Amino acid sequence: MSAAAPSVVVTSVTNSASGAFGSIAPGEITIKGTGLGPVAGVSFSVDPTTGMVDTTLSGSRVSFGSFAAPITYTSASQINAIVPYEIAGQSAVVMEVQYQGAVSAGTLLQVASAAPGAFTFSGTGSGQATAANQDGSLNGPSNPAAKGSYVTIYFTGGGQTNPPGVTGSVTGAVLKWLTQAVSAAVGGKPATVAFDGAAPTFVDGVGQLNIQLANGTPSGTQAPVITVGGVNSPATATISIQ
Repeated sequence: MSAAAPSVVVTSVTNSASGAFGSIAPGEITIKGTGLGPVAGVSFSVDPTTGMVDTTLSGSRVSFGSFAAPITYTSASQINAIVPYEIAGQSAVVMEVQYQGAVSAGTLLQVASAAPGAFTFSGTGSGQATAANQDGSLNGPSNPAAKGSYVTIYFTGGGQTNPPGVTGSVTGAVLKWLTQAVSAAVGGKPATVAFDGAAPTFVDGVGQLNIQLANGTPSGTQAPVITVGGVNSPATATISIQ
């Protein structure tokens, strides 16, 4: 008698950077549940033949309607995937997860033009943001950024870019700017945006924001808020200011 196919159950879908629930946009998401993939977690590698991130990883596959998502990590309880650029413009989409012949029930997700969230070192969306100071050193309480200096923040959920992002590709030397209006504030003080777009050398869907801090930015631990197309990131990530 053959073994029964495993059961695949999705319990939550969140922004991979901020951990927030809600509408999705092209960029990284985290799917949690049971039976999603292998017991031991597996991380992606770029296919040397295509130069792309595969849409099947150790038997796991995620689809948004008819579009397959590149998968950056899979395990029994968690999948990290890139929401395909092809869903942009839709109001909603049904997501399914497949593993070893079993398919989850469809999860209906609302689609937004943007759903920005800053990555954090904790991986929870709260606390120290994954950010670098002007000299390239990591920002943090023991290494705060000077007022008026430049800070780089990594985020996701920024939506489409120009030139257009390609689902599963790795951003090369050509800069890809976000197509929607972007602004930022730190500690409630507007910052000057020098670059907003796809992060070079990362999978398309990971964004990079270069900002110049206002001279009046408050000192200490402050929350950066990224606004893309009128949608704000949660004020849960922090950077440190002198």
